[in-house]
Amino acid sequence: MIIEEKIRKLILDFDGSGLKSTASISVISSSKNNSGGIDVNSMSNPSQVFASEFSLIWSQIIESSPKKEKLKLKASEAYFYRNTIVPIMKWVYAVDEQIKRNNIEEIEFTQYYDSDFIFTYEAEGEVNKKRLYKSSYFIPYILRKYISVNYPKVKLNYNCKKGFMPKLSFYVRNVAYISTLFLLSFSHRFLAFFKSKARNKIDPLAKVLLVRSVVQAEFIRGMYNKNKKKYTVIAFPQIFKRDSFFGYLRSVDIDAIDSSSYVGLCYIIKEYFKALFTLFFVNDNRSLVINDGRIIIPISSILKDISCRQLDYLLYAEGIANLLRTYQVNSNIYSFDMFTPHSFYVVDKIKLPLYQVQTTLISPKVEVNFISGEQFFFTNEYAYNNFLSKNPMLENKVGLKTNLKYVGVNKKFNLSSNLKCITYFSQPFEYAEERTLLKLLDVFCFKNDILLNIKYHPRQEHYKEQFTSLKVLNSYVTFEDVVASSDLIITRTSSIGLDCWLHNIPVVFFRGNATSKAISAEYLPVDYVGDVSNFEELLFLINNFKLLLDDFEKISSQSCFSIEDVIL
Repeated sequence: MIIEEKIRKLILDFDGSGLKSTASISVISSSKNNSGGIDVNSMSNPSQVFASEFSLIWSQIIESSPKKEKLKLKASEAYFYRNTIVPIMKWVYAVDEQIKRNNIEEIEFTQYYDSDFIFTYEAEGEVNKKRLYKSSYFIPYILRKYISVNYPKVKLNYNCKKGFMPKLSFYVRNVAYISTLFLLSFSHRFLAFFKSKARNKIDPLAKVLLVRSVVQAEFIRGMYNKNKKKYTVIAFPQIFKRDSFFGYLRSVDIDAIDSSSYVGLCYIIKEYFKALFTLFFVNDNRSLVINDGRIIIPISSILKDISCRQLDYLLYAEGIANLLRTYQVNSNIYSFDMFTPHSFYVVDKIKLPLYQVQTTLISPKVEVNFISGEQFFFTNEYAYNNFLSKNPMLENKVGLKTNLKYVGVNKKFNLSSNLKCITYFSQPFEYAEERTLLKLLDVFCFKNDILLNIKYHPRQEHYKEQFTSLKVLNSYVTFEDVVASSDLIITRTSSIGLDCWLHNIPVVFFRGNATSKAISAEYLPVDYVGDVSNFEELLFLINNFKLLLDDFEKISSQSCFSIEDVIL
């Protein structure tokens, strides 16, 4: 008789040690070193009921706050919910699932700090975590309290570290951020006194496109170049990427006006010291109580962190508002910020209609308020319909402008069956699977004299492994550049697949697990030969590239992706 051993211990891997689950021990991790454990990122998103509860409580906090705090709280709702609350809840759901499924008697935290200082950017596995930040600075603290109340019989095992390091990191990180932002903004504005502000006269009736990143600029490139007289492009670059951003704009022939030159020096100084004052001297004794009262999060550090981030939003909106007033612009404004607070601050400063536009594919899940102006335009019908299925209450606040990104797209013609270059697009989840795939591709391409490129997701750290033939493409290489130099694109479930169909570049989707197989999207056609589930199938297609090419061209000719003639 075989007696099945039951899981009795749960390890919460917060230090990224890569512990493996066994017959009696289950490991939960969000680290890219996760090897065989339960991936927090694969857990379900919070329900509509939870999101509604959060929004109601957040609105009550806004109502009970001083007038000067209301804008930053309203603007930060979606940002805070998506980047802090959702990751916390995924940890909660992972713990709940394991306790209910198994006879868990003990839970061990690999790292635990006695700190309730909340960092408002807890996007698991992303680049932002590299500097003065670790998940274990506050999530274990919240989880311990949650488990103690809801599962009092479960033994908790952790080595409690004092809260000094999280607190120090919190203040050093925020002071460094706002001080660097202040110094760079001040110096740029001072130097702007010696430069002309605008090379061309602005048409006050031209529609205004607001961009601050390469992703946004790449999105507007086609529609802008199709009818330059119809649009005025206003650029307020991310502070650390100023030169490279304007270099990119020049390279793609986008004539943009730098609105950061319209922010007053006194305004920069005033808002900097207000942020410092809030960081060190403003406290709030209220708490954010969610999940039916089972999770309690102190608000004080949330307000401090948001106030420091607010400096960037305030300077952004001030520059745009001053420029619009200077040239007496009286037309619609289009912002390409989707879930960040920037557009809320612009709406607060100007009296013109503002519309937000989707630039990247939005996964179908319940959202809280992220629409700042008149309406949010989806640019993909599939994403639009899926969004409404999850958020029907926002139907009157969203619209559809199909495939704006692909106006004037340059399609690849005369596809070659001679495979010389492969480009892989990464995604920040299930790192063990991705690393294995890259290692196998690296060896295969090296042996077969095939160039192998990787384009990392903007929020993903580079892998530290040494690859033989893998070349990293920098963040300013456009998709059109990739199309021109590549014969094949490989990804897992990335929406870059949509770009591939519309640019006519063959693509393979590597979906090696049940989670990725369950994903459906218009760019994942049924019965496509390029939808593979293991490395053997992938190698077969690479070795028989003509087979993939024929099926790709067949499906591509049958697809009906439409591009709007009448755009924004």
